[in-house]
Amino acid sequence: MRSLIAALLLTLLALPASAEKVYKWVDENGVSHFSAQPPPEQSAETVDVRPAPGNSRVGMPQSLREKRERKEERAREAEAAEELARAKRERDRKLCQQARDNYEQLKNENRVRVMDEETGRYRVLPYEELVAKRKGYRQDMEKYCRD
Repeated sequence: MRSLIAALLLTLLALPASAEKVYKWVDENGVSHFSAQPPPEQSAETVDVRPAPGNSRVGMPQSLREKRERKEERAREAEAAEELARAKRERDRKLCQQARDNYEQLKNENRVRVMDEETGRYRVLPYEELVAKRKGYRQDMEKYCRD
C-alpha cells in the first residue's frame, strides 16, 4: 500500500505547475489518499504541488523530456555535421594546393621526365600524355579550389 501511495505521490509531483488543486485526506483506516477531486462528504486539505527544482528531469512530463532529448540529439547531429564539413574543407584545401602545384610544374614545360613504375627508369612523357595530365590537374583545381 505504501508503494501505491509513493507512486501516486511521484505522479502528482510530475504534474506541470499549471495543474489544478490536489487534495489529500486520510480515510477511517488511516490510509492517505491523493486526488484531483475532493472526497465526497469528507474534509481534505489541498497540497501544493510544484515541479522538481533546477534542471532536474525527474519532475518533467514525458513529452517535455522527449522534446529536450530530441533537441540535444539534433544539436549533437549538427555538431557532427559541422565537424565533417570542416574536415572536408580542409581536405579540399590540401587537394587544391596539390593540384595547383602540379599544374604549375607542368604548365610551361614541354619535356617532363617521370619515373616508369615498371622499369624503375625515368622516361619523357609524350606530348599527348603531358596535355592529359595538365587537363587533369586543371579539373582537380576546378573541383577542389572553390575560392
